[in-house]
Amino acid sequence: MCSNETMRYFVPHRVQNIVMKDFLSKLGLTYVLPKTEIQIPQTFPVLRDILKDKSVKEVFFYSLEMMPFESNEMIEKVYERVRSGVRIWFCVENILLEQKNLDSFIEDQLIMRKKRKGVLIED
Repeated sequence: MCSNETMRYFVPHRVQNIVMKDFLSKLGLTYVLPKTEIQIPQTFPVLRDILKDKSVKEVFFYSLEMMPFESNEMIEKVYERVRSGVRIWFCVENILLEQKNLDSFIEDQLIMRKKRKGVLIED
């Protein structure tokens, strides 16, 4: 979860909690209190701690929009953990990022980011 704007608008914590709790219950998992990212641009202290913890096997983001795509360092740390077997879920989009789909995920995200910036021209 995060406390800043995501998807170009603010999503209250209680809404993020409801979405994540429902998503996890559909997977048969128990929802525990989330960790909320601190609002310090480009630092991601909570995500850094989660990625350092080798006992973490699955990470749940409220949305794909919360991925640190603007920070090459952090996105590489995320991808490194996925390569080591960590699975990452994006609740709103119902997307699972894992080793077997990492390459296509990276390619898709590069295309999406370019489209958003108006860099990519489709045929």
